[in-house]
Amino acid sequence: MPADDHNPHIKAYAHCRKCMAELPADQSPRSWARIEVGLTDAGCVVWCVRHDCAIVEVAFDDKPTSLPRLPRTTSLPPLN
Repeated sequence: MPADDHNPHIKAYAHCRKCMAELPADQSPRSWARIEVGLTDAGCVVWCVRHDCAIVEVAFDDKPTSLPRLPRTTSLPPLN
């Protein structure tokens, strides 16, 4: 996929701050990223494999998380 292609539903991207600080000049954030996304007991986490840390954690059903919660929204765009 060319670097300028993107999902029109995504309004902002999440990247590891440490990875962005180390981003080589010849790489895009997309090509440099080493992330995993998975379900946890509390919800969903985006994990930086390179730095072994959470980038974003989203809780489901008001379960406790180790990171700040994202604000709730009821105005999500349709996916299709």
